[in-house]
Amino acid sequence: MKSVDGLEKKVVERPRYVRQKPIVEDFYFSKQRNKKPVNIIPGLLYILFFLIVSFGTVFSLDRVQAYKNDLEMNSRVIQDEIEQGLKGINENDYQTAAGRFKSADKKLTALKVQLQQTGQYIPYFFYLPQSDSKLNESTKIIKIVSTMTRSVSLLSNGLEALSSGNGPKTTDQIQLISDMTQKLTQVALNDKGRLEICDSELSDADKMLGASGGGYYSDLKKQLKTSLPEIRSKVKEAVNIYDLIPKIFAHDDTKNYLILFQNNSELRPAGGFLGSFAVAGFQDSALKQLDFETNIYKIDKPYMAKNPIFTPAEYLYVTPSLALRDSNYDQDFKPAAQKVMWFYSQETGKNSAGVIALDTTLITNLLKLIGPIEMPDYGLIVTGDNFLQEIEYQVEIGYFKDKSNWPENAPKKILSEMMPKIIQKTFSGLNNKEKRAQIVALINDSLFGKHLLFYADETSLQNYLEDQNYAGRISSFGGDYLLLSNSNIGGKKSSLNVKEAMSQKISLDTDGHVSKTVDIKRSHQGTYNWPDGINKTFNKLIVPEGSRIINYRILSGDDFPYSDWNNRDKGGIATSLEEGKTVFSFWLNTKPGETSELQINYQLPPELIFPDNYQLLIQKQPGTVGSNQNIEISSPRKKIYIKSEEYKNPINFVLDQDTILKADFR
Repeated sequence: MKSVDGLEKKVVERPRYVRQKPIVEDFYFSKQRNKKPVNIIPGLLYILFFLIVSFGTVFSLDRVQAYKNDLEMNSRVIQDEIEQGLKGINENDYQTAAGRFKSADKKLTALKVQLQQTGQYIPYFFYLPQSDSKLNESTKIIKIVSTMTRSVSLLSNGLEALSSGNGPKTTDQIQLISDMTQKLTQVALNDKGRLEICDSELSDADKMLGASGGGYYSDLKKQLKTSLPEIRSKVKEAVNIYDLIPKIFAHDDTKNYLILFQNNSELRPAGGFLGSFAVAGFQDSALKQLDFETNIYKIDKPYMAKNPIFTPAEYLYVTPSLALRDSNYDQDFKPAAQKVMWFYSQETGKNSAGVIALDTTLITNLLKLIGPIEMPDYGLIVTGDNFLQEIEYQVEIGYFKDKSNWPENAPKKILSEMMPKIIQKTFSGLNNKEKRAQIVALINDSLFGKHLLFYADETSLQNYLEDQNYAGRISSFGGDYLLLSNSNIGGKKSSLNVKEAMSQKISLDTDGHVSKTVDIKRSHQGTYNWPDGINKTFNKLIVPEGSRIINYRILSGDDFPYSDWNNRDKGGIATSLEEGKTVFSFWLNTKPGETSELQINYQLPPELIFPDNYQLLIQKQPGTVGSNQNIEISSPRKKIYIKSEEYKNPINFVLDQDTILKADFR
C-alpha cells in the first residue's frame, strides 16, 4: 500500500516647491562677491522694489486674510468628506466612499486655484516682518490633505472595481467574473506604484503633524492625526494586495484553481465531506472556464482500483483506500489542500495552482441575503432555509428515482446548474447599496469563521493568506493552545444537528505551571430519519507539545471506535504528535435526543509557565458553526485582570472565530 504522507508534494521623485530668495537679495550678494565699485542705482532699485512689494502686500492683506479663512473652512470640509469616505469603507459602502473622496478632491482642486489667484505675492510673506505663522500652518495642512485625498481616491478605484457598476451587462457567470477580475488587475497594475508614493508621503505627513503640536488649527490637526494611521494602514494593505492580484488572476499566465464544496453537515477536519468540486481556469486576468464536477466517485473509483493508498485508521470504517473525496483529513488546511491537489492531479492528469474551500453554511447564508433560486427543471425554489434538505434529497434520492439518469450518473448536476444562478444573483446584489454591504460583511465573517478557506502554491500569496488568517493554519502560538476537531465518520449528515459546549477549568500554581480540566458536551437535537442519525465522531484535542494526560472519563454516550467493529469495547484515548502539537484522540458518539459528555484532565509541559500573566489561544475548526465556551481560571495570586477589568468567574462566549484570552495577575 502506498502512503500519501510519503509522497513528494508540489509544492517621481515629485518636484518640490523651492522657495526662491528675493531677487534683491541675490543682486546684493552678487555685488559683494564680485567686489566691484559701489553703485547707488542698485540700492535705489532695491528700496523701490521693496516699497512696491510692501505696498502690494498691504494692499492684498484683505485678500490674503480671506484666503486663510477659506482655507481653514474648506480644509475642515475636506476633512469631513474624508472621514465620511472612511466610514463608507468601514461599512462596505463603496459607492458612498468613492463619492466622498471625489468630492474632497474637487474641493481641494478649487482651493488650489484660489491659492494661485491670491498667492502671487504670498511667497514673500515668509521673508517679511509681518509673516504669519498661520499661513505657514495652512500651507502644511493643504499639502497633507492633498496627500490624504489622493490616497483615498486611489483606494476607491479598487473598491469600485469590486462593484459591477450600473448592473450586470450579461447573465453569463464566466463573463461577469472576467469583467471584475480584469478591471481589478488593471487597477492593481496602474495604482500600486502611486499608492507606494502616497504611503511615503503619508509617513512624512504623520511626522510633520507629530512635531507641530498645538498652535493654529489644533483641532483640525488632531483630526488629521487620527485619520492618517487608518488611511496609511489601508494604503499599505492595498499595496500588498495589488502586488498579488496579477499573480492571483494569472496576468500574462494561465492558472487553474480547485473550488471545493465541503458539506459541513458531515464534518471533516478541514471543513466537511468533499463530495463536489469545480475548476476555475484563469488566463490573462480573465476567467476562461468554470467546470463543475457532478460525481466525484467517477474519478475516485477507477483510481482506487489501480492505486490502493493507506487510509488513516479512523477512516477504515467508511473506505478501504484513500481517494480525493476523503483527502482533506488534515486539521491544518495547508497539508489538506496539498493532498487534495495531489489526488486531483493523479486522478485527472491535470494540475492546479491553489484551492478555495467553501461550505454549506456560507451558501445557506448567501441565499438568505440574495433571495430564492428557481430551479424549474426540478420543480424547486431553493432558499436559505431549505437548501440543505432539498439538495441532499435530490443528490442522494431524487436524481436516481428517474432511471433515465442512471447512465449519466451525475447526482450533483443540480449544484452545477444552481451555482451560475447564485453567481448572477450575487452580482446583481452588489449593485444594491444595502445588499452590497451585507454580502461583503458575510464574506468577511465567513473568512474569520473559516467557512471560506484558501491555499495557494504561490509563496507570496500563501504568506499573505496566512498573515490574514484566511488559510486555516494551526497556529504556532507561544502560550497555552487548544483546538477541538471532530470528524463525522459514518455518522450520516448529522453534524449540524449536534450542539457542542466546552468548558475549561484552568488552574495555575504559585510558579505559573498549568493543569486543566476540559469537559466536552454534545447534545443531538436531530432524529434517526435520513439523512440524520447517530453522530459518530472521531475527535482530536490539540494542545501544546509536551502536554500530559492525567485522567480521561466518559460521563455519557460512548467512545466505541467505529473504525474497528471487533474492538467496540476498547475505547479510550491515544496520544500522538502532529504539526508541532500534542494530540489526544478519542471517539465520542451521540444518539439523537441524547447527550454525550467526556472529561479530560491534563497538564501543560513543565517548561510552559505563566508567572505574571496567562495567554490562551482557542482555534475554531473549519466548518463548525460555533460552540459555547465556558472558561474558569484559578490562581493563588490576589486578583486576576482580563482586558484591564477585574476577572469575573466564569467567562462565557461563542467560539465563532479564533479567540485569544489574556489574563494579568496582580
